[in-house]
Formats: sequence, C-alpha cells, structure tokens
Amino acid sequence: MKSLLKTVYKLFLPKRLLPHIDLFSSIRKLNNYQNTLNEKNILIVAPHMDDEIIACGGVMHKYAQQGANVSVIFMTDGKEGNSNYDPLELINLRREESRKACHSLGVRDLVFLDNPEKYLKNSEENQKVIKNLVEVKNIEAIYYPMAFDGNRDHVATSWIVLDALKKLNTCIKLYGYCVWSPIIPTLTVNIDKEIDQKVKAMALFTTQLEQFDLIDMTLSNSRYMSYVYGMWKGYSENFIVGTVKEHLRLVALLR
Repeated sequence: MKSLLKTVYKLFLPKRLLPHIDLFSSIRKLNNYQNTLNEKNILIVAPHMDDEIIACGGVMHKYAQQGANVSVIFMTDGKEGNSNYDPLELINLRREESRKACHSLGVRDLVFLDNPEKYLKNSEENQKVIKNLVEVKNIEAIYYPMAFDGNRDHVATSWIVLDALKKLNTCIKLYGYCVWSPIIPTLTVNIDKEIDQKVKAMALFTTQLEQFDLIDMTLSNSRYMSYVYGMWKGYSENFIVGTVKEHLRLVALLR
C-alpha cells in the first residue's frame, strides 16, 4: 500500500504543489556538483579563522578559478586558539594566517567581526552584518556551519545566518557544512584538482598546527567521505544543500 501511495503521489500530484507538501524537496535530491557551484557571488561564513579552509578550501578555489566573487566573514577574534600566545598577539597572527591562506586560493574579500571566541552570541548586531553583506554583495550562495556542528561558536554562527536570512525575501542557496561533527551530505564535491592548493593553504595556520595535525584531520575526513558517499577514491568536500526554509525546518528541533 505504501509503494502504491508513493506512485500515486508522484504521478498525479501537480508538480507545483510538491515543494509545499515535501518539506525537504531540494535537500532530498542528491545534487550533482556540476549542476551547482555556478553562483557568481558567494559568502563563506567561518566561526573561526581556519574553518573556511577546512570545510570549503577546495570549493573556494573552484569558485575563484571560475571568476566568481567570493567573500569570507570570520565571526570570532581567535584569541582562544592557542594558550601559548598573548591573546592580542594571537588575534593578529590568526588574521594574517587566514589572509595568506585565502589569498593563496584566490580569495581576497575578507571581513573580520572580532566577536570574542567561545562567547559568540546570536545577536541582532551580528545578524545585521550578515543581512547587509547579503544585500550589498548580491549574495547567491552561503556556506555556513550546520546547527549540529559540535562547537559552541559553530552553533551560534549557524543560527546567526539562519535568523538573518529569515528577515530577507531571498532565494539564496545554502550549503551547510560540518567541521567537528559527522554529516550526511546531499552534495559531495570532488576536489582532487584543488587538494594540493588546499593543503598548502592549511599549512599556513601555524598557530593551530602547533596544537594538532589540522592537515591530517582534514585529509582523513575528506578521503573517508569520498569513499562513503560514492566517489570511491580521491578527496571531497561535503555539504547539505537546500533553501533557507528547508534548512530552518531541518534544524528546528535543535532549538
């Protein structure tokens, strides 16, 4: 009976009604990256300086090579990232690391918000910054951490983005990523051609590499996800792709 109902649903329900009944019509459809990544104005939202490269470095380089306008916004100041440094010194060092890393991938439009690391708040002020960037830069796609990513600042960043976009009448495509939690992606992007450049960019985060092997962690996860989600080889970056409404529905139970 269930299969019969599914067949009737697909055959006879007007297509224009499907998105209103299926709450995740875009997310359910496994995306082919060759039919995505074609936006011209992209915003990467990074809770910390290095998240942009860990989660999106390969994709950033792809966009830059295509001539797209890529902007990166860093939500926190990075002062808690290594206890061996004076906090103010570390802020400047981590800024310079991200500048060099992003520049190496062809991305130069960077915004630093300087919210205190570990204490990022989903404030109206932070939402307004995202909202203004979207409007001024005519953003078509946003890469941001999912609300179930396992870090306090990542969770706060996620809600800042989603609450900011709720206030806009926009058709922006959202690419949700995770750095510290598993993700079941709808989009697996092959980054074999970009992996060497991504590794060189990650190698620039010396203050973080002093504490743990950022490169090994990222490459191991990238290869694992490639095998699990259909490529069977190489390296990948992985995202949950959908509309703002779909992402809000997806994470609604977490709030």
